[in-house]
Amino acid sequence: MGSNESRIEFKQRVNHLIREPIPASNNDFWVLLFTTKLSAFDIFTLISPDDVRAMKQSQPHNLAAVIFKSVEQLTLFSQASRSSQEFTSAKNSLQLLTRLLPYVFEDDPEFTESFFWKNTLPAFQYKIQVAVQDAQLPTT
Repeated sequence: MGSNESRIEFKQRVNHLIREPIPASNNDFWVLLFTTKLSAFDIFTLISPDDVRAMKQSQPHNLAAVIFKSVEQLTLFSQASRSSQEFTSAKNSLQLLTRLLPYVFEDDPEFTESFFWKNTLPAFQYKIQVAVQDAQLPTT
């Protein structure tokens, strides 16, 4: 479904998520994750289990941002006019969540308890703030 160029660019974004902090407010970065037309196979191939584990270990705030932004995109899709771009964003969000969540719950009860129930990340101990009501769909 996705072109080779879009798959390469998407994989580069995943590598950035593993290696460096990406602010949730960096809309330019997040646009690609949610609006690139990729198949479920592409997303599952481009994000390996080791990628998710590495992100969880080295950049847990990025993992949290991907999960929150995915849920945010689904919420916006439920309230939107459902254009082609919004449909792609919702589809990618579901596929990202499907790929990431099994590894979020793997082997680290402190991470999942802090992340889902206390709204903090253990490695950094800062509050995760999400403002879905102020969110907008990424634009290209």
